[in-house]
Amino acid sequence: GERSCAPVGAFCFVRAGGQAPSPRGQAQGGGMARLLAEDGSEPKVGESNGFWLSEVDFVSSTSKVAPTLRDLEKLGFPRDWPAVYTQSAALKALIGRRGRLLGKKVAVAGVPTPEEWAQVPQLSYCPLQSLANAERAAAAGQGLQVVRGWALFERLDRDPGEAFVAERYWWVALSDGRWVDVSPRPLAWPQLLLAESTGAGAVPGEAAGSAGPRRRSRLTAAEAEFNKALLRLRFGDGGAVPSSPPAASAVAALASATTSAAQSAKAVPSSPPAASAVAALASATTSAAQSAKAVPSSPPAASA
Repeated sequence: GERSCAPVGAFCFVRAGGQAPSPRGQAQGGGMARLLAEDGSEPKVGESNGFWLSEVDFVSSTSKVAPTLRDLEKLGFPRDWPAVYTQSAALKALIGRRGRLLGKKVAVAGVPTPEEWAQVPQLSYCPLQSLANAERAAAAGQGLQVVRGWALFERLDRDPGEAFVAERYWWVALSDGRWVDVSPRPLAWPQLLLAESTGAGAVPGEAAGSAGPRRRSRLTAAEAEFNKALLRLRFGDGGAVPSSPPAASAVAALASATTSAAQSAKAVPSSPPAASAVAALASATTSAAQSAKAVPSSPPAASA
C-alpha cells in the first residue's frame, strides 16, 4: 500500500492497492484505512507504543458507562449553538461548573487560518491522534503550549439538546493565547467545540478524571480493533484526509479560481452581463468551492 502521510505521525492512512490520496483530502473509493505506528511501521499488538484511543477516552452525558462504538456513529457539532450551551441540561451536566468534566474554558475551534498555520510547525498530523499531534507541535514550535481537554459532540441520532459525547482531545495555544487544533478531522466537522480541562472531573476508569494524565502505552488487541473501527466510521473505507500540505497545483488552482471569482464579482454592471461572463464566474466559483471543501490536515503551502 501507499502511505498518504509522512511516517512521523502516529496515525496515518495506508491505501491498499497503492491508490494515491485525493489532493484535496476528499474520500476516495477502494482500499481500506489502516493504522501505522509513530515510526511509520505497522503497529504491533503488545509492542507499539502510542496514544491509542479506547472507550475510556469518551464520556457520555446519558450514562456513567463509557460509550460504545454504536454511540459514536452519529456525532456532530452541537445544534442550536450557542443557545444550547446555556439551555441544555445534558450539556451542562457534562461540561458545566458542576459537570462531570469541569471544563474551565470552552471555545469553538474552526479550521486554522493561514496566519495561524504559519505559527505552528509544518509537520504531518494524523487523524485520531490529537494527543500526539499537540505534543509534537508544541515540542517542535516556539511559544506553543499543549492544551488538554475534550472535544464535545452532540449525538445527532437523538433529539436536539438531549445527548452529548466528550472525546479526550488535545490542541495547542499560540503565544497570544489563541487555540489552534492541528489535527485532521472529518470533512463534516469544520468546527469543533473544545473544553479545556481543570483536571478534576469524574471520568470512568480514572481516579482523577483529568484530561491530562494520559500516557503512551503499548497497543492492546482491543485498542487496535477500536481504532480501526473508529477510522472507518469517521473517514470511511479508503477515505483519507492527508496529513501533509496540499500539492502546489491544488493550492494554485484554488488561488486562481478564488481570484477569478472575486475579480468577476467586483464590478456591478449597468446592464445584464454577457453569457460568457456569467459562465466564467460560475465556473470559477464552482472550482473554488470544490477546491476548498476539504478540511486540510496540514498548513497550506507558503505560496497560498
